[in-house]
Amino acid sequence: MADGSYSTASPKLSADIRGSTATFKIEQSWSRGKVYGAIKHWSGAEPELLHRRREHTFVMTLSGGSDLTGTKTSGAPVYEGRDRAGCVTFVPAEAERRGWYRNANMNFVVMLVDPEFTRPMEFGLGSVDWQPFTNRHDPLLESVLWWLASEMRDSGAALPSLHAEHAAGLLVAHLARAICRSRSGKSVGGLPDARLRLVFDYVEENLNRDISISELGALAGMGPDVFARHFKARVGMPPYRYVTERRIRRAEICLTEEDRSIADIALAVGFSSQSHFTTQFTKFLNVTPAAYRARCRG
Repeated sequence: MADGSYSTASPKLSADIRGSTATFKIEQSWSRGKVYGAIKHWSGAEPELLHRRREHTFVMTLSGGSDLTGTKTSGAPVYEGRDRAGCVTFVPAEAERRGWYRNANMNFVVMLVDPEFTRPMEFGLGSVDWQPFTNRHDPLLESVLWWLASEMRDSGAALPSLHAEHAAGLLVAHLARAICRSRSGKSVGGLPDARLRLVFDYVEENLNRDISISELGALAGMGPDVFARHFKARVGMPPYRYVTERRIRRAEICLTEEDRSIADIALAVGFSSQSHFTTQFTKFLNVTPAAYRARCRG
């Protein structure tokens, strides 16, 4: 699409956008339109957008990013930061979202979930005061959205409803429980959200080097053993596994977008050797790095 003011081609992703170019790569809906997914490329020097949807919107940057991302969403303070791979944004149904960007050039996956599709009571919860957020790192949300993007790429526009419905249920249930925990004032595992975000940001900025549990524990104000226990309670996996997963996700982007050798990528994302990288990559994704690169570029 050409630069200018327009509404996106898909009715589901309708938005008023200025100063950008958007391309839909894959899109599909399931459950009679109550669940929708798309992979899209979007770029612009100083684009702006405005949208309000009847569905909950989950968005994750797959690759690329921005020099500046600013948003103002109903019910949330102004956010200013940057888009990077793995950043997740959530916009509740009927919330208005305004966005402004500088040098945006990114691929992202989006999932829209009708509030009628999954209700909080189905997860043993009462009413939920949905809270928007922009560019958050959340391991479960990221894992589900990475999986959705991978499955849509492999299946084209033919991903089975069961798969998409499962992903939608996981996203909504996880977010609903997190919001209810926050509302009740409970900090699961004794690791507050602010400290956890510090740890997540530190990991993202230091994937190219060795990261010790002692370093991460210090950020959280805890000894390594106590930190590891509380981190697993909050995130659902030990710190070393989380760091390995983040290295793998970064490597996926490098393999898809860069022409560096696999050995160079292995070192750039923090693995000690190409053989160790290949072993871990294959373990996590059930495909070798070389085969993954060939599949993505085929």
